[in-house]
Amino acid sequence: MRDGKIMLSITLIFVLCLLARQSHAYVKALTAPGHPLVLILDQEDNIIRKAFLRSPEGVRPLKQIEQHTLLSDSYIFLNADSDFLGDLVWRIELRKPKSEETISLWITSVTEATTVWLALAPAGSSLWEIFPALPNGREDVFLYIAPQLPEYRALGKKSGPETLTFIYTMLLTKNGPKLAAIPEIYTKLLPLAALVRKAQEDKSLEEAYGELFNDFNRMACGNMPSREAMNNFLWERILTVRWKR
Repeated sequence: MRDGKIMLSITLIFVLCLLARQSHAYVKALTAPGHPLVLILDQEDNIIRKAFLRSPEGVRPLKQIEQHTLLSDSYIFLNADSDFLGDLVWRIELRKPKSEETISLWITSVTEATTVWLALAPAGSSLWEIFPALPNGREDVFLYIAPQLPEYRALGKKSGPETLTFIYTMLLTKNGPKLAAIPEIYTKLLPLAALVRKAQEDKSLEEAYGELFNDFNRMACGNMPSREAMNNFLWERILTVRWKR
């Protein structure tokens, strides 16, 4: 009975979207292998008019990503619980029309908890992209690379592909993702931060990178970073959905 209601709901969504369809409008469904989740986007001129998340619990609207343009989606699988199924970290990158501002919709799910968590966070290019794959080594951790540098020493907001921004380590747990200091990762980031700081000719930016290095060093010791770094962490959880097996 429950499965029938879910299928009816999703069918109605598709029908309503298709009835409104014009030659330049279409419905796109994104999925992640091995997980019972579908992100449904009703788009017109590449702009999302309506968005829905379908899970075993039912169908939920996602008004927060309406009027955005889909740029890309990617996913990785972690091991955050005691079963042998991959736990999901799914990132959907979006852009506001007529703007260079981008955001990421993060969809994370732990199979043993039969739960999915959705969050929004700022996104964008940074200097970290010139480096090869960043160090991880943990099966229950993923990286959130902020698009901006914390406002150290009243420097103001600095962002863009030439800026070394803050990296936050996110621990995926049965209660959802959370910010955590993972020493083994920050220990590996310290030499990269020191290298960029040494090569910086702008004095104020060099000092800011020194503060970035200090924060990474704090987290390499298992401590949380400075107030500026915490204020720079703009991860906003927008939805939690649980279902029965």
